[in-house]
Amino acid sequence: MIRRLRARFVGIATSAIFIILIFVICMLNSMNAVSNYIEVSDMLTYLSVHAGTMPPQLPSQGGRFTFRVTDETPYEMRYFSVVTDMNGNIVQANYDHIATVNESEAEEMTEQVMSRKRQKGNIINDNNTYAYLTRPLSPSETETIGEAAADGCSLTVFLDCTRRQYHQLMMVQLSVLMGTLSLLVFFIIVSLLSRRAIQPTIRAYEKQREFITNAGHELKTPLAVISANTEVIEMTSGQTEWTQSTLAQVQRLSTLVSRLITIAKLDEMEPADLDISQDTDLSAVLKELCGTFDPLIAQSGKTIVTDIAEGITVKGDPNALRELFSILLDNAVKYCDEGGNISLKLASVRKKAVVTVSNDLVNGEGTDPTKFFDRFYRGEESHNSAKPGFGIGLSMAQSITDIHKGTIASDWSDGQIHFTVTL
Repeated sequence: MIRRLRARFVGIATSAIFIILIFVICMLNSMNAVSNYIEVSDMLTYLSVHAGTMPPQLPSQGGRFTFRVTDETPYEMRYFSVVTDMNGNIVQANYDHIATVNESEAEEMTEQVMSRKRQKGNIINDNNTYAYLTRPLSPSETETIGEAAADGCSLTVFLDCTRRQYHQLMMVQLSVLMGTLSLLVFFIIVSLLSRRAIQPTIRAYEKQREFITNAGHELKTPLAVISANTEVIEMTSGQTEWTQSTLAQVQRLSTLVSRLITIAKLDEMEPADLDISQDTDLSAVLKELCGTFDPLIAQSGKTIVTDIAEGITVKGDPNALRELFSILLDNAVKYCDEGGNISLKLASVRKKAVVTVSNDLVNGEGTDPTKFFDRFYRGEESHNSAKPGFGIGLSMAQSITDIHKGTIASDWSDGQIHFTVTL
């Protein structure tokens, strides 16, 4: 129980930090990507405004451009520009600020841009990434080009963004790596300190468990005395409805005390406390239980249908497994409709043993199956003593299943309540 509580605490805390780290990493990288996009766009606009070249006189810091312009900026930027006529032919080009692009490559890249019919975007050439911006030239700008130019010319500026994208990718990789390392360190720290964090809960739980165990043992003695005294009265004065009622209630209380002590022990048990390493013939265990419950089921006017596959074995303690399915069968008998049917199925699904115990419960719609395993939960109809039990049997069943590292679930459909155990 304490180990599960610690694991849940560590899991919740780590999940919260994981979500925060994912949010921070995504925000940082998104802001970096947006910042790079804006800066590249401004660089292209800056070059385009100045006819595809850096002006000899750089403007002072400020203005409408977001990137920082310094005396080193012309040497840091790798770019080239071309002027094309209305047919897409290059009439003028400037390769002074780039060394990796020749005339044929520039023509190929220009053809790609013209075919896209988009003024802005990215293209890849020889594993390098280039951002481009194209705009039509005004008549006055066209006149400066020379006689080869004609109306309808366009200026296209290409900016090499390969290193910028590489740095952006490195930023993503480093942030993910740092986030993973941070999450791992946090997980280790929380795991080491988790017991101290939940120490108040542990103390309260241990006191509660100790109280239940001690009170249970203390109650056994007066209950035994009451039972013995009542039997003596019956031997001397004969049986009466009062003595029979007293003995029945003593038996009921004794059963409750025994189950409370058992469930307190189950909460503290770990897989090592039971011999769950041995191979148990689950098919034989279930057949034996069906034989035990047959008289009780017949006496209550109900029927049972079994479908037990042969030769299915599981790793588990046979006595604990017998108790688990006894609880489920007993629950099915108690809450099955009058004259209804009970079914028990055992099958092998994906190398797992799956046991399903079902019973008719026409008025079960609207029930909350998630509460069935809560202690002392028996539903509204059981606030009276019409049905025997204390509402802790299914809680015990879940504890036994957890110790065997299995799962137990319940649901209602088609007028039947189903309990499914996977081992």
